[in-house]
Amino acid sequence: MPIKIAIVLLKAYAVFRPDRRLEFGGAETQMYLLSRELARDSNFEVTLICRDDGQDAEEIIDGVRLLKIDQGGAWGKRHRLWKRVASVRGLYRAARAVDADIYLQSCAGIETGIIAYYCRRAGKPCIFRAASNANLDGTFERTHPLPYRWSFRYGLRRCDPIICQNETQIDLLKARLGRDGLLLPSLCQRPETDHRPEGDVVLWVSRLIPMKRAEIFLRLARAMPERRFVMVASRGPNADYFDHITTEAETIQNLDLVRNVPYQEINRYFDQARILVNTSEYEGFPNIFLQAMSRGTPVVSMVVNPNGILTEQDGGVLTGEEEPALRDGVQRLWDDENLYARKSKAASAYVAQHHDVNTVTERYKELFRTLIETKTTDSHS
Repeated sequence: MPIKIAIVLLKAYAVFRPDRRLEFGGAETQMYLLSRELARDSNFEVTLICRDDGQDAEEIIDGVRLLKIDQGGAWGKRHRLWKRVASVRGLYRAARAVDADIYLQSCAGIETGIIAYYCRRAGKPCIFRAASNANLDGTFERTHPLPYRWSFRYGLRRCDPIICQNETQIDLLKARLGRDGLLLPSLCQRPETDHRPEGDVVLWVSRLIPMKRAEIFLRLARAMPERRFVMVASRGPNADYFDHITTEAETIQNLDLVRNVPYQEINRYFDQARILVNTSEYEGFPNIFLQAMSRGTPVVSMVVNPNGILTEQDGGVLTGEEEPALRDGVQRLWDDENLYARKSKAASAYVAQHHDVNTVTERYKELFRTLIETKTTDSHS
């Protein structure tokens, strides 16, 4: 019998259906890659539980069963409070209906506690996967209402194991909860052939939310008029910020703005890039780092440097918070061919060794099998 895996990530439907142009982020991309790889193995049966985005109750895409939760239907669309109440009930019922052997929930949210509560009652293993450092450093609790905070903390204390993307998350989990995390690398679908970048673009890719600090990239483009810049931006929940950044970007002559590119089409922009720039305040392990570095494209980042990927692993340049240093980092990497060649080679080699989608998926499979064996042993003892 195959091992039944339920992955809970409410916005993940967006990645499976690029034609819908729905909002998603790095966590959704990761679970998209993982669920598809698991579904290719007949020893695993994968259901992904997601929110109501107007789709059918169930769909199967790339071998993955996508199950929509009940969020109150038409009444829920008109009344926000009812939608929230219905969503809690709908998620619990969906988890029970799937009756999976193992539940994997990614991203901090009220759903962390709901899934942990169901698994506790049903005697099922429950895994939490941190999607960013903000899931574990207290940011989520500081920025969400009490029911969300309480449910998340309840779930975080009861999920086992807790998967972390980087060493910082391991340390945060130990310091705040006294828990040991399990480090599992992010997955990357690498290009079929290795190649050195041939593009001439300074690239920025992300959702437009304030913590990504896209305005710094706009100022960088203005400060380097001799270079060609491309911003691939998708809409986040803050419409005002999205409108402000996109309006400003359209006034910069050496910058091309591209909106809302589906994951399945994004790689052509990485293929055009010579350098990827990151301006975020914090991240977990950005997919964009892996997508760029797998192509030999180094990263210039202000503060984000998970597991020392830019410094100790030599995959790019870490500049610090000062904007002139960011500009100098881009210029130095662009001009110094020997430096660029070294970092390009190191970047692609690191991703191949640590983040290949097949290799990381095998580690997830090993984890799932271990949890099943442990549960079976405990039930017989």
